[in-house]
Amino acid sequence: MIINLRTILFFILISANSICLAGNNIFVPNTFDLNIKRFPAGGSTPTKISPSTNYKTSGYNADRRSSVVVNTNDGQYPPPQLSYKGPQVYHINETIQPLVPTSSNVGPAGSIAITVAASGINSPRNVTIDTAGNVYFSQLADNVVKKIPAGGGTPITIGTGFNGPVGVAVDKQGNVYVADNGNNVVKKIAAAGGVITTIASGFNQPYGLAIDATGNLFVTNLGNGLLEKIPAGGGTVKNVGPAFNHPTGVALDAKGNIYVSDNITNLIQKIPVGSNTAITLASNVNDPYGVAVDGGGNVYYAELYSASIKEIPVSGGAIISIGSGLNYPQGIAIDTKNNLYIPDFYNTSIKEFTPTGGFSISPALPVGLNFNTSTGTISGTPIASSPATDYTVTAYNNDGLNSTNINIKVLKVITLANLTINSGTLSPVFLPSTAAYTAHVPNATSSIKITPTAGDSVSSIKVNGTAVSSGAASASLPLNVGNNAINIVVTAVDGTTTKTYVLTVTRSAAGLSTNALLTSIKISPSTPLTTVTGPGYKNYSTAVPNGETSLNLISVAQDTSATIQVNGGTVASGAAKTIPLKVGANVITVAVTAQDGATLKNYIITATRASSSVATLANLITNAGALNPAFATLTTAYTLRVPNATASIKLTPTATAGDASIMVNGTAVASGVASASIPLTAGDNVINTVVTASDGTTVKTYTLTVTRSAAGLSTNALLSSLKLSPNTALTTVTGPGYKNYATSVPNSETSLTVTAVLQDATATIKVNGTTVASGAASPSIPLAAGANVITVVVTAQDGATVKNYIITATRATSSIATLANLITNAGALNPVFATLTTAYTLRVPNATTSIKLTPTATAGDAAIKVNGTTTASGVASASVPLSVGDNVINTVVTASDGTTVKTYTLTVTRSAAGLSTNALLSSLKISPSTALTTVTGPGYKNYTTSVPNSETSLTVTSVVQDATATIKVNGTTVASGAASPSIPLAVGTNVITTTVTAQDGATVKNYIITATRAAGPVTGLSLAAQGSDSVKTATDEILVHQAISPNGDGQNDFLLIDGLAAYPNNNLSIATQSGSLVYNAKGYNNSSVVFDGHSSVNGSLQPRGTYFYLLEYYNGTQYKRKSGFIIIKY
Repeated sequence: MIINLRTILFFILISANSICLAGNNIFVPNTFDLNIKRFPAGGSTPTKISPSTNYKTSGYNADRRSSVVVNTNDGQYPPPQLSYKGPQVYHINETIQPLVPTSSNVGPAGSIAITVAASGINSPRNVTIDTAGNVYFSQLADNVVKKIPAGGGTPITIGTGFNGPVGVAVDKQGNVYVADNGNNVVKKIAAAGGVITTIASGFNQPYGLAIDATGNLFVTNLGNGLLEKIPAGGGTVKNVGPAFNHPTGVALDAKGNIYVSDNITNLIQKIPVGSNTAITLASNVNDPYGVAVDGGGNVYYAELYSASIKEIPVSGGAIISIGSGLNYPQGIAIDTKNNLYIPDFYNTSIKEFTPTGGFSISPALPVGLNFNTSTGTISGTPIASSPATDYTVTAYNNDGLNSTNINIKVLKVITLANLTINSGTLSPVFLPSTAAYTAHVPNATSSIKITPTAGDSVSSIKVNGTAVSSGAASASLPLNVGNNAINIVVTAVDGTTTKTYVLTVTRSAAGLSTNALLTSIKISPSTPLTTVTGPGYKNYSTAVPNGETSLNLISVAQDTSATIQVNGGTVASGAAKTIPLKVGANVITVAVTAQDGATLKNYIITATRASSSVATLANLITNAGALNPAFATLTTAYTLRVPNATASIKLTPTATAGDASIMVNGTAVASGVASASIPLTAGDNVINTVVTASDGTTVKTYTLTVTRSAAGLSTNALLSSLKLSPNTALTTVTGPGYKNYATSVPNSETSLTVTAVLQDATATIKVNGTTVASGAASPSIPLAAGANVITVVVTAQDGATVKNYIITATRATSSIATLANLITNAGALNPVFATLTTAYTLRVPNATTSIKLTPTATAGDAAIKVNGTTTASGVASASVPLSVGDNVINTVVTASDGTTVKTYTLTVTRSAAGLSTNALLSSLKISPSTALTTVTGPGYKNYTTSVPNSETSLTVTSVVQDATATIKVNGTTVASGAASPSIPLAVGTNVITTTVTAQDGATVKNYIITATRAAGPVTGLSLAAQGSDSVKTATDEILVHQAISPNGDGQNDFLLIDGLAAYPNNNLSIATQSGSLVYNAKGYNNSSVVFDGHSSVNGSLQPRGTYFYLLEYYNGTQYKRKSGFIIIKY
């Protein structure tokens, strides 16, 4: 169209009241001149195409303005034009010259036009298209499936009576398939609106559908994370690919590759044809649902929450966002013209995305070739052969599209199929793709013949320029001493394409040894070598047990100038070579090369390692929930409860030994692959998984009892509230449970309780495995320093529906770095262990060459090292060797805060050799004389005796068997046969210890006498029950502190008695409320002799609680005492 508006002339006609346009001429009435003036057409030609548009032209004068609207409706965009030079023939692994089309009028790539294919649709969910262009979609809220006729029109209902229809697919015959999500089945609507039938059941929320070229139907099983296949024509439903998390959309390309979207992991994945492994194409996707693939292999998916459509280009590169204006898109389909159809859920419509620029191709190009959708260029390197195929390339612009075909064939590269020589051996072994080879021949070989075989029947071959028939030997080629290069040239039928193979034959010099023999060959562990026939110079076989995973081979050459290679690695003559063994046959080749470099002898050993007797599983999982108990290889019996809605189950067993076979309920199942669906009846269903080892005899059976709930029982396993006591805030976090929480508690809190309230009173609650009533506090849960996992398991009435509420309560770390106890396997420490005492000694006889220490931490989360080696609390250390004399052993305790450290030092003195170890007494007497009765007790010998109340003291006389031994009575050295100093007797029990130490200083025997003095007017410790200070001293200068908390924090770690320093002649007894003596000490002094919670009777740390004490002491010659109670707490 040619227009000249000549706008400037409007201002000349200042009195014009109106204008008009006709025949591209502009007419203006001039009221002052009483005439109409015409402005003829003229001007320029448009250079840029524009769609039909209204243009408003106005004229002005002093009084008014007048306008006219001009529509340019004859400038339509010409259709795209394109063509390719062809046909094209390419070869495998050869990069092609880019094939660029001749094109014009093509719009920019990525441009689209969005139109409404159908509106007023109530909740459209998914969509598919048949080859005729009919569009089918599921209408979720109305439980129907409808069809939009090809070319447009009012949607037609073709199927009703569904329960939440989602995925739809259509086959070549026009049959429509529907994922009936609410009924857990897949249904078929016969072509042309026929009968609706159920073709497969037992799914768990089937969602997406896709059908391949042979009629196999693929279903994403949303509820159990599986992709399953319904075979064409029906049959057993099979699992396909790996387990997913929440698969939604599924699509297939022309080659059979499968594409799956997962809206929990936010991945788009591809399962290549013939594989069970998924490849990730896109990650961090924003809630993907529908997925589709075009003829060129470009993948499209719908992002629910970003309300957008994305494209993953087949050639790689950034993901492209296409289209906008959608609201909650869930499905996607593509037709043969690359038009996309999207169910726009909340906009109640089906949208059509039509390309208005760029190029597309169908079907996908041969593997290795790429298609540029912006330019239409074909490039790349083909890696597989492909027959001559027409590929349709379509170009787009605003007003339409145009297509053309390009024929492409990919052939194998011109190669040899084989190459042999009549002397020597090729190195490396011949491969068609390898072009360079070497061979060594002895000096006696003066010529060689080559036999090449072409890779096809039409190629020609020349050897050193002379034609040779495929598969026939060449003429003899003379060889010089040294290297001789021989060229084998293969020429394709086109006469230009060639490939050259080069063989370098090295003829040895004269006079070199040709001895390539062995004098011996041995293997270790030693098994007999049996001579057999085979390809080597010598061939042997041997058998090794399954327990042998490797062997050593030693070979010795006859001629020291020869070289030896074992399985390709050079080994010196007489040296061992370690060879790993797999189960079954293992071929070991010993290649001996003579000095001439050409004479070669192969000694081949086939070592057969016995098959395995391992018939266990490494894992066993189901698609319907976790096993109880958690799987362990040695546990063979499991249970599982499932809701009534679960009508079938699949098991995935994984064998420990890869060569074991597995059967599930009598049907063979590959290791690591899900079994076929096993139907479940209400009640108990026993499923046996039988594993047979590769030896064919060892068998192990794992039994799973699956209990399917009865119909009608509640499935509500939710809580209405969840609280802790002491009250701490619960923060929601991610984790493995239905709900996951985290909280922090101070180190001072050693326990907590959980109170959970059910929504449904028929459900049950367990807290860390203990049943707890709804609304009741759980039993107290102890807290270790650090993370403590508390699991609240709610089980619905049906016994199968379970929700886990997981709380991770992190208790602050401790600064306590003390020991509660330290013992050895070689004697008692000196002094008796006390938490605050860090230095100890111990003497052991010369025969004791090592010692073990068992340290017990006060705080369970503290770390312990004995002489630098980590040792668990309460567990014996490794043996520490002892030399004669002093041996210092350090026990280092590190608190859980990682900084507080305390070191306990034990000096162990090992006696010299040859010293006496006799620590026995020949006699033991007391005075005044009373009878000694032998009893059991902690000493070597233990006695009891009774003395009247009137006897306030006694002496002990003991005689040693060996004069080199020494005697101590209650810590005081006494000569053999001499009476001890007078020992005062308190009312009640008095422990008198006679310690005999042999000459070696380590061998010790304790003779313990418990002398019970009769009660007078006061009854000893029982007075403590009357309260503190029930018997008063003459003065109040002695004060017994009543609280003790021996936890190593430096506060109240031991019993403090003020004022006692003035009375060193004292005796302190401490008993439980029941009267059992736990502590007795003479000379209590608040420093070296203290009560820190440990019993002096057996060394054990006493539990928290109330205890009674009796303190007896002498003020000069006056006997006094003080009694009361103390409290131990931690």
